[in-house]
Amino acid sequence: MRWLPLLIYVLAAPTLAGSIMIALLTMEAANDTLITGTLAGFVLALPVAWLISRSIRNAIRA
Repeated sequence: MRWLPLLIYVLAAPTLAGSIMIALLTMEAANDTLITGTLAGFVLALPVAWLISRSIRNAIRA
């Protein structure tokens, strides 16, 4: 199950980054803000993927 965090990150990162990008596009933000927000979405997906994979592992063990 070592691949689980990577799999969750691959699914969560584009979702978070895309959601932030759509929100910034709706607010008509500048291009540098769009890039920064999208990169922040990819970075925020790291702890999210770790927490979700930890929860799944704990649920499987219990």
